Amino acid sequence: MGNLNYSVILEEGGLILLPPYPLEGMNSLAEPDIYAESATQLYPLGTLAWYPGMGKKFRYAKAGEALWGTKFLVANGNHVPDAASYANDGGFYGQCQESGVASAYAIGATVIYVTGTQNTPKNFYAGGHLIHFDAARNVCYEESYIVSGPDSASTTPWQNQKITLLKPKKYAIIASDGIEIWCNPYSNILKGHNDDGVFDGYETFMGVPPIPVTSGYYFWLQTAGPVFITPDGWGANCPGYTIESREAVAGIGFGNLNSALTLTTAGIGRQRVGTVLSVTTGTDADALINLDLDLGH
Repeated sequence: MGNLNYSVILEEGGLILLPPYPLEGMNSLAEPDIYAESATQLYPLGTLAWYPGMGKKFRYAKAGEALWGTKFLVANGNHVPDAASYANDGGFYGQCQESGVASAYAIGATVIYVTGTQNTPKNFYAGGHLIHFDAARNVCYEESYIVSGPDSASTTPWQNQKITLLKPKKYAIIASDGIEIWCNPYSNILKGHNDDGVFDGYETFMGVPPIPVTSGYYFWLQTAGPVFITPDGWGANCPGYTIESREAVAGIGFGNLNSALTLTTAGIGRQRVGTVLSVTTGTDADALINLDLDLGH
């Protein structure tokens, strides 16, 4: 079937926007239930459900572990492609190969092949990004959006993983060129783990689940608009505690909130996530923030 590139206006005044790759077997779209999880994938990962009247945006995602509900931020669980200690579980890093032999592709190619380093489910790379660079990494030639791949589950020796690109290549790939594949950021959503060694020293928060989610299930992740998140207690780290401290950043660790005033030398890299709309005081400080984490926004 061809790509289902269209938008759907919902009865509740919302809008669904599909990413440019198909979900196999999807011939129609059901009205989304934002507050339900599903063991079966119903939409392409990254599909946007936008409700302008509520001022909220949601992205269709998959939980890589059991997630708490609305209260804490959750993160992209895919590691960088060359994270050797994680066996490329966040993507691919290497060269094009067919049947284990380095391969080249002409201008206009829409399909390439790679040899992976792990068991890879069908369409593991769908909705991801392919980067093409020269062997010395002096020049990055092109970024391509991946619509599918591999076309079947890949097991050892992991050869001939077919990757299909959205648009024809503008630059030829020679056999010695390098390839990176960065996975769909909504394909493996995890809790915050910055302080327990699960990530290589950093992570990127993607949104807030509106409900608790079962590991391996699909759900709608809120990425923008009013949402409740727990601050880091009522004190100097809490947005709104200090006059003019309305900008919120992710706290270190499990996904609570800090004030942007914590961006001292020690916390300069903390991710900005939104602006506080209101906050309660006292030991049980709660915050309603305008979340601002939707991709492309």
